[in-house]
Amino acid sequence: MQKGLLKQYLNQAEKFLREKNYREALIKVEQAIVIGEETTITARAYQMRAKINKELENFDSAITDIKKAIELNPNYIELYKTTADIFTAGKRFNEAIDFYTKAFEISKEKDYDSLFQIGNIYYKKNEYDRAIEYYTQSIELVGTLPLIYGSRALAYIKMDKLPEAEQDRLSAGLPQWYVEINPLLFFNDVSTVLKGKNPELVRYEPPLTIPKDTDESILKRLQSKINRNPNGTVIFGPRMAERAYDAKTGKLLWIS
Repeated sequence: MQKGLLKQYLNQAEKFLREKNYREALIKVEQAIVIGEETTITARAYQMRAKINKELENFDSAITDIKKAIELNPNYIELYKTTADIFTAGKRFNEAIDFYTKAFEISKEKDYDSLFQIGNIYYKKNEYDRAIEYYTQSIELVGTLPLIYGSRALAYIKMDKLPEAEQDRLSAGLPQWYVEINPLLFFNDVSTVLKGKNPELVRYEPPLTIPKDTDESILKRLQSKINRNPNGTVIFGPRMAERAYDAKTGKLLWIS
């Protein structure tokens, strides 16, 4: 096996994958698989091809590849989490939970993120009591992490446990708008901002409300703004590089 060339192909594939250039990433991964042997390094190639196939929604191929990766490197926790992520994307939630559970076990019950992801799956399944159970276990392992507290707050809201939701919001130092809309629609953006400790880069602009006695000529001038922003808007990022999303549907509205 040409180790140097194999690693070069994989590093190039990883770069293309980050850029979402799946065609070039796939070419490099398959070149790596051709020259590689049945080793832990080749497991990385199968994992990467699985991720590419997941993005292309080729879920059966993705699952075949990731199981091959696990066969080559059965003690690598990230392979089990990647498998769970693929099953989640394919809406095969029970199998996803099984693999996140396996990842948690391999971590010697230290991987709080696997518990958090199981909580997210139960949230998607509308099983909010189970979601809260796993969010709580995750918090017990990691402590105060805004994203987990925020997710548990949303689950509490779904169960009409508003005092508990408000306590979680305050504990995490989350803004009021976090519990007024559905921030799970903006998971990646919220996660990036909170991990970067720059909450000022996120703001929520509520829907425009017009008093009933507003003059008709003024109402006509405002109508286009009302139509463009019926649900409120969540805006991410610094000035000159912002992205705005509809607060209810998650639809991208504009990029500055």
